[in-house]
Amino acid sequence: MKKLLTAFLFGLLLISCNNKPGFVIEGTVSSDIEGLESGEIELFEFDNENSIITCRTKIIDGKFTFTGNTKSVKRMMISTVPVNPNLARAEVLADFYLDNTYYQIDLFRDDSEIQTTSVEQNLYQEHHNNDREVEKKLNEIDVWFRTNDAKATTDEEKQAVRQEAMNRHYEIADRANKNLIEWVKKNNDNIVAVDIFHIRLMRNLRQRQAEDIFKSFKPEIHDYNSYKRVKKWLNARSNITVGSLAPEQPVYDLKGKEWPLLGQSKKYKVIFFGLREMSHYLPLARFTSIYEQYKKDNIEFKAVVNGERNKWITYLQCDPLPYPVYLPDGDAHLGLWATYDCMTYPSMLIVDPDNNILEFNPLSSKTWEEALKNI
Repeated sequence: MKKLLTAFLFGLLLISCNNKPGFVIEGTVSSDIEGLESGEIELFEFDNENSIITCRTKIIDGKFTFTGNTKSVKRMMISTVPVNPNLARAEVLADFYLDNTYYQIDLFRDDSEIQTTSVEQNLYQEHHNNDREVEKKLNEIDVWFRTNDAKATTDEEKQAVRQEAMNRHYEIADRANKNLIEWVKKNNDNIVAVDIFHIRLMRNLRQRQAEDIFKSFKPEIHDYNSYKRVKKWLNARSNITVGSLAPEQPVYDLKGKEWPLLGQSKKYKVIFFGLREMSHYLPLARFTSIYEQYKKDNIEFKAVVNGERNKWITYLQCDPLPYPVYLPDGDAHLGLWATYDCMTYPSMLIVDPDNNILEFNPLSSKTWEEALKNI
């Protein structure tokens, strides 16, 4: 009996040893940044509101390994930590979905490759590839615009170049938006589609359309935190409606001085939200055209942008704008993002002299036009 028990326990040990860990992440880091390939690397959960470091390990000769377990699919990021403290913490990072599976992640200076058998990751990679194609086309339009704008010698020529660039930009963005809606609907039984809906699509849609797509998600993913978080955000955004009082938020000018986003001046306010640094050059140019067309003594125009203050100072010295530009800082950044849900897509807010909302929609929707004509 004792021998049988010993044999059983030994067999159980063999089985447990042969079982693979929940997830294995093996990867390489290659970069021209000194000290990066011998620094450390962090794995952390990322949910658009905060990030939690789950583990950290050393990079040895450009290689690293993580092992562990996760109970459900989670959106994660891997971030490198250079030896040199003067360098940025996340010189190279990858964004992916973590499940109990094997990952091979090769991190490069400007991009990363992830190979896995995970359905979630393959689905995310499919979206990521489509997204990169759209970004590439939009960047090509941006280059075309800058080149031809510099060649234009009259105001009429510059306006024609700007209009042509914006028409191309919105045509591509509109097509990409429609394709993304179909992609999310097709994958409405997968948590990745919920995250993509939140990160890339929800902010491009009017509230009713966003709610209709959200209702299409299958019940089997309703218990995921990502689903609950999007539901919470949609409910919060429903408060930012025409006729309601616009929430006040702090913003900062290029000298770092704090200002109220809305303030108490008895004027109409037209506010551009374009929170992705210089990548929104064309929409910002579009907002400038709107300013030039509709400027009046009883209307204040202002823009809220994101990025490094020094970069914006340099940029605006070369190409000054006729209205004030502000940036959110620190906690104010998250507050503005959560309140107005405007992080990834250019939007325009129009309020009356008492700060009641007249219009708040993506810049591309053009529903703002009627509101401005009536002022």
